Amino acid sequence: MHPDLAPEGFERVPDDETYWTFGRIAAAAVAASLVVFWLAIWGYALLSDEIDQNPDELTDQTYVARADAACQAAKQEIDSLGSPLEVTSPAERADLLDQSNPVVARLVRRLNVIEVDNPTDRDLVDDWIDDWESYLADRERHVERLRTEGDVRFLVTTVGSSHVTVRIDGFARVNDMNNCEIPLDL
Repeated sequence: MHPDLAPEGFERVPDDETYWTFGRIAAAAVAASLVVFWLAIWGYALLSDEIDQNPDELTDQTYVARADAACQAAKQEIDSLGSPLEVTSPAERADLLDQSNPVVARLVRRLNVIEVDNPTDRDLVDDWIDDWESYLADRERHVERLRTEGDVRFLVTTVGSSHVTVRIDGFARVNDMNNCEIPLDL
C-alpha cells in the first residue's frame, strides 16, 4: 500500500505529529506503577514467612502443650460426671452443670496462669481467657434459668458478630489445642 493512502475510515497521521502525547505518557506511567505496585505486594507475600501464619496462632508452643494438657484433664473430669443426654429434666441438667461449672472455672484459672513467653501471645491468650470467662458466666446463668424457667435454650454471649463459643473453638483449632474446645456437657 502506498504510504499516502490510508484505509477507508482512517486518517494517515502526518509525520510531523508525535506519537507520544502527554495523555499516552501519563497512561503508560500509571500502568507501569500499578504493575510495580502489585509485583511488590505479591513479592513480599511470597517471600514473607508471616503471611502464612494465622494472626491467632501462638508462637509459644510450650503454652500450647500445657494448655492442651490442662484442657484434656478438665474434659475427662467433665465427662466422668455423666452425659447431658442421660438427664431427663431441667433440674437434673442444672445439677449436672453445678458439678461441671467449677471444673470449667478451674480450667479458666489454669489457662490464665500458664506462663506465656512473649507479649503478643499473652495478648492473644488474654483475649481467649476473656471469652472463656464470658462462656463460664453464660453457663452459670443457664443453671439459674434451668431452675427458674424450666427447659430453656442455652444463650451464649456474642462479641461482634460471633458467639464466644465460636471464638474459643476457633482459637483452640488454630493452635492445635483440640482438647480446649468447649465441653459438650450442655
